[in-house]
Amino acid sequence: AVNNGANGKTSTQDWYGQSASATASGSAAQSTGGSAASSSASQTSTSAVSTQTSGGNAPSGQYSAPHYVIYADKYLSQLPSASDLSNYNRFILAFWMTESGPVDNAQAWESFDASYRQQILDEYHAAGIALMVSAFGSTDSPTTNGADPTATAQKLAAWVKQYGLDGVDIDYEDMSAMNSNQAESWLVTFQKELRNQLPEPFLISHAPVAPWFTSGSNYPGGAYVDVHKQAGDGISFYNIQFYNQVRLH
Repeated sequence: AVNNGANGKTSTQDWYGQSASATASGSAAQSTGGSAASSSASQTSTSAVSTQTSGGNAPSGQYSAPHYVIYADKYLSQLPSASDLSNYNRFILAFWMTESGPVDNAQAWESFDASYRQQILDEYHAAGIALMVSAFGSTDSPTTNGADPTATAQKLAAWVKQYGLDGVDIDYEDMSAMNSNQAESWLVTFQKELRNQLPEPFLISHAPVAPWFTSGSNYPGGAYVDVHKQAGDGISFYNIQFYNQVRLH
C-alpha cells in the first residue's frame, strides 16, 4: 500500500468498491502457515466486534468471517452510508502513521464531531460493518526508523479507543527491516502489546505482501511465517496484498 500522507492503498481508489483491497484470510489461530484465500474474503474465522461507542468503550458482540475489506483513500468530508458500502463489511480508514499519527481519512475521522462519529458507528454496526484504521503504509518504516514497538502499539491503541474504532489493520511494509531480518522480532513485540492494549473483541488484522508468507531462503528470519507462529493467536485475520507483487530483493 502506498502512503505519503496523502495517498492510501494502491488498489483502492475510493469507497465505491471499484477496486477492493487484498484477500482477507481466516483467523490466525485457524490458518496454517499464514495461507490465505484467493478471493476477497475467507470463510473460516470468527472475530468479535459489534457495538462500539465513540470515546473509548470496548466493542462488544461478534463479527464473523467472511471479511470483505475495502479501504478509503480519497479524503472524505463524510463517510459512506452502510448501503453505499454494499457487501463490504470491514471499512478501513487510511492511515495512522508512526510519527504523525492520523493522516488522510483517519485524520478526517478524528476531526468529525462526536455525535457524527457515533451516528456512523451505530449505522455501521446495525449493518454488521466494522470500522477500522490502517496503520503505517509503504512510506512508514517504523523498524528502520527506530520506533519502539511497545510504545508504538500503545500509542496506536490509545487512538483507536479514543475515537471509537472497532480495530486496526497493520499495513507493515518496512522492506529494509524485513530483508535484514529485523522485522520479525519488532512485529511480534508490537502485535503482542497491541493485542494486550486492544483485547478481543477488538479486531486486529495484518496486510503483509504475499512473499512474506513463503518459506524461501530470501527470508531466513521467517518473515510473516515466524510472526504468525509467535503472535498469530492474537491476529483476527490476514489481508494479503496479492495485488501488490514486486521483486523485493
